[in-house]
Amino acid sequence: MNAASAYYHRPFQSSSSSSTPNKNEKEGRTLLDLLRSRDKLIGKHDDDDDDDDETDILQLEHELISRLSSLNASVRRCGLFTNAERAQSYYKNASDRSSSAASDRTAADNGAEGGGGGGGTGSSKKRKRKKGGAGGTGNKSTGNGPSANSYGIYLDSHSNESFPGISSGEKCDLDEGLVLTAICRILGVTVGRKKKDGSDKVRGGASSYGLMCAALNVLSSLCDHAKDGMAPSLVVGDSTCASIEGDMVGSVGSPLLEALCDNILYSYYKNDDEMVKGLMGCFKACASVVSLLETRLSRADKTLQSLRDSTWLVLNNLNGLSAKQEELVTVQKAATVLLSTLALAGNSDGTPPAKLWSQSVTDGITLLRWAIHGFFPMPTDDGPNMNAEAKQHPTLWKDHESWTSIAKDVSAMDNEEVDLGNDPTDNHRSQALKSRIQCLTGYILSLVKMENYPLHRLNNLSSSTLSLPFDSLLDTSEILLSFPLAAEARFRSTKPRLRSTPVADGLLSPNAAMEISAEVRSCGHVLLDDTVNSCRGGSGALGKARRLVGMSVANLQSSCSTALVSVVVDGGRRGSSNMGSWIRGSIPLRIKSIQTFHSVAISLGSGSMA
Repeated sequence: MNAASAYYHRPFQSSSSSSTPNKNEKEGRTLLDLLRSRDKLIGKHDDDDDDDDETDILQLEHELISRLSSLNASVRRCGLFTNAERAQSYYKNASDRSSSAASDRTAADNGAEGGGGGGGTGSSKKRKRKKGGAGGTGNKSTGNGPSANSYGIYLDSHSNESFPGISSGEKCDLDEGLVLTAICRILGVTVGRKKKDGSDKVRGGASSYGLMCAALNVLSSLCDHAKDGMAPSLVVGDSTCASIEGDMVGSVGSPLLEALCDNILYSYYKNDDEMVKGLMGCFKACASVVSLLETRLSRADKTLQSLRDSTWLVLNNLNGLSAKQEELVTVQKAATVLLSTLALAGNSDGTPPAKLWSQSVTDGITLLRWAIHGFFPMPTDDGPNMNAEAKQHPTLWKDHESWTSIAKDVSAMDNEEVDLGNDPTDNHRSQALKSRIQCLTGYILSLVKMENYPLHRLNNLSSSTLSLPFDSLLDTSEILLSFPLAAEARFRSTKPRLRSTPVADGLLSPNAAMEISAEVRSCGHVLLDDTVNSCRGGSGALGKARRLVGMSVANLQSSCSTALVSVVVDGGRRGSSNMGSWIRGSIPLRIKSIQTFHSVAISLGSGSMA
């Protein structure tokens, strides 16, 4: 399978080719000084409630945002290090600090054992290895690389005093680490203890949306630069800088993702005008971190599960967010991309990413089928097997029931006026089902197209054995494509006074099903197009050529006018039918049908449509 083999990646500019001095030098120290000044003013403002302090806080945050924006432009162009010599010197200093810290710990352990006297039980016990994946401060969390403290990334201090281990002679040697320290401080990255007091200050420092988004942009750019530097086809020169940048992010990987997860929940629950910026920045930054670190996060199962749950929480409640529809679409896209990248991290059981990827596609298909059958049972859907599937996939079934409870909750409606003549939940349920179908379709497509995957991972996955559930994807596409005709058939067979009543064994009325049928069919076209394109040139699509041709031709005929179909099929002798007449008049669906026919014809090759 050549999925996403042509996915665009920006050219990578090697840092070794630059001979200019390091513009980021001392930038970390400056950022930390500004943050300390801001935090002092915030504490003073909370005590005195002085308007002058609030003005000073806004000025400091504006200065921080300006500096982070300039830093982001520099990182996107050449990373944290502008030349390989600086990167090697920085890594040498970090390695020396790591070796010195390890020697001190060994000496301390030997001294404790020697001073215990008489074989004390507590001193002779071996230290247990700390679990939790990448990012333990002071521990070598990414293979044999230095720890976060050795890199000059300090997460343990939340006071306004100087960070431990920073002396006047180390300001230049570890300033790149202080840049990450400042970013982590803005995002609320902590180790050992978190601020979870139930207030608005879920993030450390109570950063504004503008400051948080500026820090998220720098983090995303840094991860993308390091990720591109690991692709041999994109690197011109030495990749030392990108490798060290990746190790620096990896040293705080798990705490960083935990803080980003908290920021997602903070933005979601606050639900204000700036919410979309916060969610978009967090989702993109999380996807960049996961796609950079990959299996280095395999032991952080709890963190990844929390991130997954938070993302699905936002997707399941999209209709309840106070934002424009265009903004919600961008949030949905960023969230589905993040969910698709989680397969790259692996898990603590040692399951390879390729197997997790295939399982994720299957899970998305299963959730999509359950959503449709639970709300509007389709004649072609094998509904009686849902109970057996629920027993086989208890975790998925729990997620499905959680979404169903949200979709059935009348209080989740967006302050809509209640129409006493109709079921007040009918429109809410239809919009919830439409949103669920769009989210799950986007999730499956992000997996199939491997969006935001690093280039070297795309090549490895494409060359390995990937199990793509092609038949299940075609079945699901067919269900989505046939939804409008099934809805219209149920609408016509129901008495007018009962058309606003939910159908038997379902939660959606024929009227509501008719309202969302066009969007559902559009999702079916998109899913079928990308499924066929992912198997272009392979034997998978050719083995299903007859079915693919039949589906594309049937959808094309159902979108054309009755007069044209009757002339093409049997010379105009066939009588006209009103069934599906509204679909035939939809220009967007006709365009989708033509595009699907084109995708099938290109994928199968010449002679297959005869």
